Amino acid sequence: MRFWVGKVCFWVGIIGIRLGRLGSWEAKTRIIMPVDYKEYHPKWKLIVRLIRNRTINKHGVDCCEGSPKYPNCRAVNKEPHPITGSKVILTTAHIDQNKDNNRFSNLRRLCQRCHLTHDKEQHRLNRKFGRNWKKNQYKLEF
Repeated sequence: MRFWVGKVCFWVGIIGIRLGRLGSWEAKTRIIMPVDYKEYHPKWKLIVRLIRNRTINKHGVDCCEGSPKYPNCRAVNKEPHPITGSKVILTTAHIDQNKDNNRFSNLRRLCQRCHLTHDKEQHRLNRKFGRNWKKNQYKLEF
């Protein structure tokens, strides 16, 4: 099943069905974010696993490594965020925002707050010029 939020399409996958309290069947669903893995390295999932292990070995838990704006964030994966209170889902971010640069020094585990503030300018340009503006044209500055 899919649904639209603005111009973005989300897929909902059923990951389990169980019998509810009143005898009705309930489907447990999760939202699958739209990610085009063709844009990433062929071994991207392995790279993400290695970055996750680096974070666990460095800090003892799978936590946010912090962005330039919030260097001491340390929000723990799958726990409530200490500032926002929302459930933390850590993602791997390219610090220079170049998906072709997969050096470990360029990759960090970031929580939603750190990742969104780090990519804020990129998101602004995507809204202004469209998602593929980098691929289709060059930005002219006068």
